[in-house]
Amino acid sequence: MNSDSGPADERRWEEALRQAFAAPAGPELGAVDRVSLRLGRPSRVALRPPEQESPARLELAPRNVDWDVADGGRYRVLGQVARGGIGTILLARDTDLGREVAVKVLHPEHAEHPELLHRFVEEAQIGAQLQHPGIVPVYELGLDQRHRPYFTMPYVRGESLAALLARGGRTPERTHRLLQAFVQVCGTVAFAHSRGVVHRDLKPGNVMVGPFGEVLVMDWGLAKVLGRADTAAARGADPAPPPLATVRTGTEAFTVTGAILGTPAYMPPEQARGDVDAVDARSDVFALGAILCEILTGAPPYPGSDALRRATDADLSEARARLAGCGAEPDLVELATACLAAEPQARPPAAGPVQERVAAWLAAAQARAETARTAAASAAARARAEHRSRNLALALGAALTVLVLGAGTALWWRRDRVQRIAGQVQAALRETFDRLTQAEPALALAAVQRAETLVRTGDVAAGLAGEVANARARVGAALRAEEIEVRVAELRLAPDAAGREALAEYPRLLARLELPDPAAAGFAEAVTEWSAAHRSGLARGLEDWALRLRREPDGARRGAELLRAADALDPEALRLEIRAAIRAPGLDALRAVAGGIPVAETDPESLHLLASALHLGGAREEATKLLQDACTQHPTSFWLNHRLA
Repeated sequence: MNSDSGPADERRWEEALRQAFAAPAGPELGAVDRVSLRLGRPSRVALRPPEQESPARLELAPRNVDWDVADGGRYRVLGQVARGGIGTILLARDTDLGREVAVKVLHPEHAEHPELLHRFVEEAQIGAQLQHPGIVPVYELGLDQRHRPYFTMPYVRGESLAALLARGGRTPERTHRLLQAFVQVCGTVAFAHSRGVVHRDLKPGNVMVGPFGEVLVMDWGLAKVLGRADTAAARGADPAPPPLATVRTGTEAFTVTGAILGTPAYMPPEQARGDVDAVDARSDVFALGAILCEILTGAPPYPGSDALRRATDADLSEARARLAGCGAEPDLVELATACLAAEPQARPPAAGPVQERVAAWLAAAQARAETARTAAASAAARARAEHRSRNLALALGAALTVLVLGAGTALWWRRDRVQRIAGQVQAALRETFDRLTQAEPALALAAVQRAETLVRTGDVAAGLAGEVANARARVGAALRAEEIEVRVAELRLAPDAAGREALAEYPRLLARLELPDPAAAGFAEAVTEWSAAHRSGLARGLEDWALRLRREPDGARRGAELLRAADALDPEALRLEIRAAIRAPGLDALRAVAGGIPVAETDPESLHLLASALHLGGAREEATKLLQDACTQHPTSFWLNHRLA
């Protein structure tokens, strides 16, 4: 309220605000002070302050900040951090709990405006009810001594995504890190959509990246709580907590048609036109596409001073051209273009599908990087083997010169040389088989190539040369097995919606590797020489193939054949039981297995197979609960986290 208001106005505002916030005046002493008096000694703990960050850059010193807390001086103001259109952010210390907090205070001149007052309170209520690691929680909503509303939050250290993007230099490594942060943003927004909330101001400036990798979506002051029908559409058929309730739930009385809210450079057309009723989860999807566009191209869809006009007209031609020519992966460009569709119906329905597609691309990129590293190691091993071969050839040439000096010496030298080469060949064979046992086919290839080089000297017995040929065949089989393991991992990463593509690729992959049909009698014999790890990897692919067939007409018979082939490759007792339950009709057998296993003592791959079978069989809630428990017990398992996402 204004500083020149009289006592009657103060009493009227005090009564109105007390009813609005249900916030009685605080006691004279804080809670810790009262406990200390009761104990007869101080009761305080102070942790070491953060060392990785310099102190906050404060705009005003404490003595120049116009704010008086009502709760008995519990908060000690350290200074002003920022000032916005309707509120000020202060940095304060909670003297009871010894922590730094951010305090948002409504400007005094806005206390007479019901719209701004309600929006301020609604921001606090949304922040308090959206309990998610990617959202800054609201600690407390209260009134200061002048009856102005305020709420407290953690003080977040770090830098904004906008600051990270402003540094420039779009290297593949940097883009990968930015996309990892973007996936976390999408996950946070997907959670908000599941609770019936749209942010309406998503942009890099409202994303904070902390010093330990935490990613937070900030500033929910423009958030909108959807009606129940919109909420159900945003989260699909998934069961979820009820929609949030705030002081203006069910009405948009304070956001009228024609009002322009948000940041034009990232704004969807319906929001730029002030069409409040058309704003829903797909509007946030547009803003996510705008952030992705800036990550890939270096600029948002509407850079420049005429951003609002271009957003109103849905003038996206320049943004689409930048995306098409940015050189990024086609899947990411396609996703960004789909999110930036002018018509809401053409965009993904909510943030969840956007998160899934980017996460799948990152996982596939990681698998490709692992394959490239393996190939590089194999090439380096071959180069070292060739270098040793050249040195050996030089040594042999010098030794041949010595042979002409005496027949007797030459005969002795030849016998010694044959024995030495035979010993070297046998050592190379032992290393080859050791590397195969350790599932290191690239290093096994280098060892067997060394043996082949020695065989080509002509001083190796035929029997030993035959052993080298057999070893080379086993190495070839192991390399093919590694190839199928990498390709199977890529196919397993394909989303369920792309199942037909994976179903078509599995037979082609087996044919390329000269493997018979899994239902054929000779399939198990064809992979006899594979390591246990490679046979297990192929079994994972057959399981994935069989589960995808469950959605196909008459796929049960073929799926059962694949699962029996997996039994022969990987006869571990629990997985035999799970595969038998998958082959059984209905879900009773699967539920019985799920109910009888100790999650903490079960390997992640078995838990992944069981949860995937439950999910694809229609028991989605049970699969989700199993995956949540499994990820708690095995937090580093990539496949469990991927299936849960």
